[in-house]
Amino acid sequence: MRAKTGFTLIELLIVIAIILILIAIALPNFLEAQIRAKVAKSAGDVRTLGIAVESFRLDRNMLLVDIWDDDSPSGLERLFTQFGNIGNSSKSSRLASDVLKPLTTPVQYITEIPMDPFLEDPPAIARSETWEGQTDTYTYFDREKKIEDSRWLDDHNLIAFHPGASPYTLGVKRLSEEEFGIMGAGPDGQVTQSQNALHPRGLSYSATNGTRSNGQLIWRSGFGTMANQ
Repeated sequence: MRAKTGFTLIELLIVIAIILILIAIALPNFLEAQIRAKVAKSAGDVRTLGIAVESFRLDRNMLLVDIWDDDSPSGLERLFTQFGNIGNSSKSSRLASDVLKPLTTPVQYITEIPMDPFLEDPPAIARSETWEGQTDTYTYFDREKKIEDSRWLDDHNLIAFHPGASPYTLGVKRLSEEEFGIMGAGPDGQVTQSQNALHPRGLSYSATNGTRSNGQLIWRSGFGTMANQ
């Protein structure tokens, strides 16, 4: 009777090679599925936040105070008297999540502030920001007539929404008075404040350009989820 033997070295190497080939085939599809799931979550989050801000505006007849307005006299007055200092802090430490806090209390338009799935390590990303580490989740921005901040063209610093950014903005409509938006980083993970004229911040993400293509997940009042409107 022949003695039982185990796998030979060659057989083990063949099995390992087959496993590695299967992993190489499956891994890209798995990573793509992860990105698509994050895109779906981010698109849902900005829509939920946009609807919450609309409800807030209907009830309070005002918008939130974005990070470009929180050091202006009218912005500070609103934070102190209208919001009861909810979401208020010094300019150097007020975060994107602070901007959204009035949506959670005293009236809960949202139960909690969602975190952007494409900001895996918000503090590390935010420290590279030109706005002193304020991007820890979705960015709220507006062009509200009641609050003036003369430092920024059109009351924000998102180049794609500026009227003078053409022809680089690919048909993006400028932000109108009393309009607001919510912006997520998108699959490229880029949260730089304004980039430059060739890569303006505010261009919306489109999966047709590639799952990992540049662009942000954006919801605009009057438009909904953007596709470069």
